Amino acid sequence: MFPLYKSSDFVITVREPSWWTKQTGTAYAFTHPIFGCVIKTLKQSDEHGRYWFRGANPSSVSSRTLGAIDPAMPLYRVLFKISKPTKSLTAS
Repeated sequence: MFPLYKSSDFVITVREPSWWTKQTGTAYAFTHPIFGCVIKTLKQSDEHGRYWFRGANPSSVSSRTLGAIDPAMPLYRVLFKISKPTKSLTAS
């Protein structure tokens, strides 16, 4: 989900039980059967209870290409991220 998350970032997540209400607009990490580990934002759920996600970058994998995510798939809500410092922290 570049530019929101970079490959050097660490993300803190919590696995959501199936009974937790999923929130649209919230970032989730999950393992996609084709694309592997991804972080996407929940766009909507459909009439079959499946989840549709979107990326933050216009060139990311589209919702249509990603496809509907089965509600049985473990979803991990992203709580926050830890980014690598951009400047060296040295004493002066």
